[in-house]
Amino acid sequence: MLLGGDLNILAGRPVGPQLDRHQVVLARLKAYGLVDCLERKRKPGPLEGCPRDLGDGCTHTLTKRVKGRTTAYQDDYLFASKWLAHRLETCEALPFTEDSPSDHTPIVATFGSLA
Repeated sequence: MLLGGDLNILAGRPVGPQLDRHQVVLARLKAYGLVDCLERKRKPGPLEGCPRDLGDGCTHTLTKRVKGRTTAYQDDYLFASKWLAHRLETCEALPFTEDSPSDHTPIVATFGSLA
């Protein structure tokens, strides 16, 4: 099973009540056994522009661009069942370009053989 899209949950938001509500949703998805594909395949280390200043504890990926800001937000996700996540080979958010048609970037994943 795959679950993905714009969940309107801003990972990277500064700590506070809204972040807590957002983190609960992500925790529930993981409690159902779903694996965050971006988190599993992202390069380790801090995300440039992360507003939470988590250093190496930063686990989000830039997927949302907010006009006029340089803050790095993740608003889009791709979750997979454990069975499918075991076959996950790559997962990344495509980079923004000057002519990107959206304030969100596509997430692209590849999976190994399902046979």
